[in-house]
Amino acid sequence: MKRESIDRLLTFLPYFEDEEAEKFTVSDIAVPGPYLYKDQVQEFVRVLNEEDFVTDFDWPNWGPQAVEYFKERERIETADLETLQKLFTTIVRAEKMTSGVLAEMIDKGIITDLLRRLSKLQSEKGNEA
Repeated sequence: MKRESIDRLLTFLPYFEDEEAEKFTVSDIAVPGPYLYKDQVQEFVRVLNEEDFVTDFDWPNWGPQAVEYFKERERIETADLETLQKLFTTIVRAEKMTSGVLAEMIDKGIITDLLRRLSKLQSEKGNEA
C-alpha cells in the first residue's frame, strides 16, 4: 500500500471526526434505499475503491469476523493494514446489499476509528523510515 494512498484517505478523517458535519439524510421516498449520502461521503467511498481499500476477497464469509471488530471496537486499535482493508471492503460491499450499513458505521464512529487506526499505522511506518 502506497503512502500516498493512505494519505489520500486520511484527508477524510477531520470530516468524519466532526460530529456536526452532516454525512447523510434519510428520505421517505428514496429508491433503492432511504439513505442519501452527502457528496463527501460518496467521495470517500470512491477513494476507498480507487486506492484499493475495497479489495476482492470472500467478504460475506469473513463477515462474522468483521462483526467482532464492530462489537469490540478496541480490536480496531490493533488491526493491521490488511484487516482495515477487509473491514472497509465489508462495509462498502454490505452497503450495496443493505442500504444504511454505511450510515450505521458512520453514526457508531466505526469509520472514524478505522481512519484513526490507519493514521496511527501511517505514522508508525513513517517513524521506521
